[in-house]
Amino acid sequence: MTLRDLFVLRGARATGVFIAPQSLAFALSTCIVVTATRAGRTLGCADPESTLVTLLAAVVVSAVIVAVTMSDRDVRPVTAGGWTAAALIAWVNVFILYVAALGIEKF
Repeated sequence: MTLRDLFVLRGARATGVFIAPQSLAFALSTCIVVTATRAGRTLGCADPESTLVTLLAAVVVSAVIVAVTMSDRDVRPVTAGGWTAAALIAWVNVFILYVAALGIEKF
């Protein structure tokens, strides 16, 4: 395995990970979570010190992304192990999205 293998997705056609449109999903998701958190605090819907709004926004945004992704039959897992792995990866991504948005919000 070379360093190049980390940044190239192999499939029907090889594509660069960093230049693919899907690479923007995390950046846009983080922006949406931060905007939703600030909107909740600005409107007075949440305690300014609470991180619950950030967590809720991260879960909702991630759920929408998973729902859109799973609507494609070619991407959807077919085995129980595949679903377990997909669920685990989704929850890790929720946590990373939450921490990224929290870092932007707090610092």
